[in-house]
Amino acid sequence: MGTRHSNGDQVVTVSTGPLAAHDPSDAASGDGAMAKPVQFAVDGDATSLWTLTEALERRFGADYRVVGAPSPEAGIEALERLAREGAEVALVVAGAWLAGMTGVEFLARAHACHPDARRVLLSTIGDTVAADARHRAMALGRLDLTVGKPWRFAEEQL
Repeated sequence: MGTRHSNGDQVVTVSTGPLAAHDPSDAASGDGAMAKPVQFAVDGDATSLWTLTEALERRFGADYRVVGAPSPEAGIEALERLAREGAEVALVVAGAWLAGMTGVEFLARAHACHPDARRVLLSTIGDTVAADARHRAMALGRLDLTVGKPWRFAEEQL
């Protein structure tokens, strides 16, 4: 399993260590093969972020690098760095309510850096304010999918 770091606003990557220590030469190996595409998550709730990144790593870690950020500022900075490095970001997941902006606003900014990435909004089941924003964003093509939280792992449903 990958590495987990928790240092306030530090961006973490579950499968290869902290993004701040990411070596841009990892973008491609010497044999011409591309690095793994990225699945990116941001949520101000540390438990939710940890649970989500661990679930993504467990299910998709063989094929994707999973990166998490505990704040929208750290997330935008990391996404911009990934764009400069030419990394492929396949998925961006954001909590509905982040410090200083909504998840929909974060996903719009992420889309500017990585227009091909799928956009997913996490919202608490029963949050009618988030539901209104989510429906509007989906109708305008600014959101691809929503996931209610808390969610259950597939293993828990057996």
